[in-house]
Amino acid sequence: MSVTWRWRSTQGGHVEIWYLKLAARERKRFCVDEPILRQIVCKLTEIAGRDMALFAVTLRAVHLVVVGTAQRAGRISTGIVLAVRPLVGVEFAPTYKRLLEGRAHLRWYVDHLLVDYLQE
Repeated sequence: MSVTWRWRSTQGGHVEIWYLKLAARERKRFCVDEPILRQIVCKLTEIAGRDMALFAVTLRAVHLVVVGTAQRAGRISTGIVLAVRPLVGVEFAPTYKRLLEGRAHLRWYVDHLLVDYLQE
């Protein structure tokens, strides 16, 4: 039996937490330098705004943890792909989207993004 886990919002309802991976097609590398990386971060914050809890930009993907509905996560994903694609010079594969199912699952993604990907 699977249980969907949701954060309790300050407004009294529940919100979902999603992991999004926007990867380059065919595992190609992004063509980025420091100024481009800054532009990518600006685009992430413009599009995801307060719904973005965590992000990591690697040489092959943009990883995000976002809070909101499945529809909101989809809109964030689409907006980021459209905004970032011209900056990185590659086509994106279909977005991997996963609903996080508990604190341990969220903790694993935090550790994974902050430790594993930052060592690339």
